[in-house]
Amino acid sequence: MSEGAQQVGLDTQGPWLPPSRISLSRRLSLYFLYAALALSLFGGHVHPSGFLIIVGFVVVFHVATRPLTSDFLVRYPFYLVVLRVLLVVMCAGLVVAFLPTPDSWRAMEQLVTTLAALVVTAGWTVMVMIYLFQARQVRLDTIFSGVAAFFLLAITWTEAYKVLSFFNPNSFYPSFGDWSASSEVVHLRALYYSLSTITTVGFGDILPRGATAQILSGLEASAGQLFLAVLIARLVSRHLSNSITPMTPPNPIPPKRPNGARISRRLRRRRRVFR
Repeated sequence: MSEGAQQVGLDTQGPWLPPSRISLSRRLSLYFLYAALALSLFGGHVHPSGFLIIVGFVVVFHVATRPLTSDFLVRYPFYLVVLRVLLVVMCAGLVVAFLPTPDSWRAMEQLVTTLAALVVTAGWTVMVMIYLFQARQVRLDTIFSGVAAFFLLAITWTEAYKVLSFFNPNSFYPSFGDWSASSEVVHLRALYYSLSTITTVGFGDILPRGATAQILSGLEASAGQLFLAVLIARLVSRHLSNSITPMTPPNPIPPKRPNGARISRRLRRRRRVFR
């Protein structure tokens, strides 16, 4: 493998590309991911108190997506199509979110933005999980990818809870709030409930009342625990398989002697015969 491929982090099994092309793809994917996180976290309206949260996710995803945008996307070109579809959905959600609309359409505007965020976060969750469970070595980016996938699961369920509360405001008690009046409060309450559910903390200040809300909450709690268990087992097995080197069995066939030894033995036999 050439030095340029080693610098950009490509494996020997993937096709080689110029570093400039890979770095451009990496930058574009990172910019798209940052915008998608901002959209999914705050529903198209960036809340001032969430700036530190955005910075934290940017740092995590910057480390997690460095190999994701190089060898993974080059090795699997199909996912470039998925990225473009997610980019279109995200742009549509941003346009609807910041487009000046009447107050009567504010709730519908938030619904479209939430649906766009749901599609984007679900797509990115699948992308990061595929990369995570196909990694052959446990590296720093693998660990950060696991952390990112866990929080992406929580954000995906956050958007699902918001969609459910839009169609049925009585699904949770107390309710997340009025969509047309305080969309930021709705999102922060849904995010708080999702994080407390996926970690199985369950403070009890927000309870699911409807059957759909109860099923979604149970699925999120189960998915969070199963993901952590499978992720830890996967990382440990990969680390052990890479750290333990297989022992080479001894060669039962004795080594062959050089031709000079054979010639000397023949000469000795001939001398014995002549004597």
